[in-house]
Amino acid sequence: MHMKPKNLSRRVNLYIVILLFSTLVWSCTTSQTTEQTWIKKESWKNELTQCTGYRSELTNQLDSLTTHLKTLRESEVTDMMGMPDQTLLYERGQKFFEYQVNCTTDKKTNKFLRLRFNALGYVNEVLLIER
Repeated sequence: MHMKPKNLSRRVNLYIVILLFSTLVWSCTTSQTTEQTWIKKESWKNELTQCTGYRSELTNQLDSLTTHLKTLRESEVTDMMGMPDQTLLYERGQKFFEYQVNCTTDKKTNKFLRLRFNALGYVNEVLLIER
């Protein structure tokens, strides 16, 4: 049985369309997040109860920390660092997350890592503040 060239061409085009469509669907549904290796999630989250100094040690490298954090969205930050100790809402859809750095509250000043998110949900500013 011999296929006509016209039918063969239609079949090949159909297979190409199905392949492209399935590739598009697969690429949109797979997770685009990558595992962050520069921060230990469990150490960060347990710092305030265990007082190991991990947060202070990490914030001493603020330049490299800023570089890494500015590539993340709000959901990625909360997945990695947990919920913030304080959330501040700002104008035009911007917000701030504050994470306490030092684990002792008996000090007169506490250090906080403040992350500012733009209206699209990306980190655009990283500050270390004392109050």
